[in-house]
Amino acid sequence: MTTVETIEVDYLCEPDLDVVDRLGSRYKKTIGFFTKETFRDYLNRNRVLGARTAEGDLVGYLLFADYPDRIRIGQLCVAEEFRGKGIARKLFDRLKDSATGQTVIRLWCRRDFEAANKTWAIRKFL
Repeated sequence: MTTVETIEVDYLCEPDLDVVDRLGSRYKKTIGFFTKETFRDYLNRNRVLGARTAEGDLVGYLLFADYPDRIRIGQLCVAEEFRGKGIARKLFDRLKDSATGQTVIRLWCRRDFEAANKTWAIRKFL
C-alpha cells in the first residue's frame, strides 16, 4: 500500500521524459497541455520534481519556473488513484525547501477548477 511516507520526491531528468509526458497527457483537460519539447526543456533545467512510489512508479510531478523573487508553478499533477494521500503537499514542500531567495510561490488555477482553488488558496507560502 502506498502512503505519503513511502513516496520519494526528487528532481526528474530527461530519461523521465516519456513517463512525465504520459502522466501529464492523462490530465491535460484540467492542467493544460505541454509538448514533449516543453517538458524536455523543464527537465533539462531541473525544474520538475517527481513523486515516486517505492517501486519507482511516477505518481505525480510539479513543474515550475523560478525567478529571483518568486517561483511560479506551471503544472502540479497527481495521478487520480493517488490523490488524497498528501502527495501534492509533499511535492510543494520540497519546492518550498529548495527556494533560494524567493519569497513567494504562485499558482493559478482555472476558475472552474473548484477543487484546486480550495486546496491552493492564494497566500504567501515562504
